[in-house]
Amino acid sequence: MKHFMETIQIEDPRQQHKVKHTLQDVIGLVLIATLAGADTLVDIEFFGECHAETLRKYLSFPNGMPSHDTIGRVLQLVDPTYLYELQTNWNQFFIQTNDSTINKIINIDGKTMRGNAAKDQKANHILSAWSKADGVCFGQVTVNDKSNEITAIPKLLNTLHLEKTIVTLDAMGTQIDIASDIIQKKADYVLAIKENHKLIYQDITDYFCHTPFLEEMKQLKKGYVFTIEKSYSQIEKRFYYQTDDISWLEAKAKWKDVKSIGMVEKIMEKDDEIRVERRYFICEGCTRALGYRGDALVFGCTF
Repeated sequence: MKHFMETIQIEDPRQQHKVKHTLQDVIGLVLIATLAGADTLVDIEFFGECHAETLRKYLSFPNGMPSHDTIGRVLQLVDPTYLYELQTNWNQFFIQTNDSTINKIINIDGKTMRGNAAKDQKANHILSAWSKADGVCFGQVTVNDKSNEITAIPKLLNTLHLEKTIVTLDAMGTQIDIASDIIQKKADYVLAIKENHKLIYQDITDYFCHTPFLEEMKQLKKGYVFTIEKSYSQIEKRFYYQTDDISWLEAKAKWKDVKSIGMVEKIMEKDDEIRVERRYFICEGCTRALGYRGDALVFGCTF
């Protein structure tokens, strides 16, 4: 971490005889504190005071920890573009150095920022690479609208260090070329399959439509996980199924290194009403991943 902090190089426009805290110290504190969950300037100041001894192993702070007012003034001096690049590099550093026996799940998802749109302007659409487990965004790009996500995804992937991660995408991002790009980044993928890929979608839905087969998976407890959540008057059950028995799958030749297929069945019970949703996906890699996107469950085992 100390080496990364030393890479923070930025011209300081302040009058040096009045400077008590270096830009490197302040920005370094902001990066570490936000990774720990600090949301406000006061939170960052409090984090610094609580962890001063540890922080001094990587930063100097010769005059103690900066106040939240000082942190705010310093951030106003720094180019937002540089801050974003630095934050992205910091998050990438974190994902590379944070070893884990279970691969990180990186959700790539788009969101329209409607609150930022003026009356005569379209709202920004942001495509982000997000780790729900860490609460960290590893990178993002702005696109004109959701329909442009397909061309933006390869650009975003190119900026990320994804080795030993599992990348998840919704159905719009499920493209053969994008799957190949993920493999080239030495990552695994979990890709949603919908009707826009008619042949493989039909094959997978037909495979998982046989109730006796699903019951057998439950009994064997192989490639099957069940979860239940209760809140107020609603009960949500999720059944995760996954199999590597795909020798029959004709479309697998088109998808680079696809190793398994899966289904998530969600049953919601509320006020005597029952609603059932089924989602399907294809998976690459030796790690068994049940579910997808923010719901992803990962087995720490191989096929």
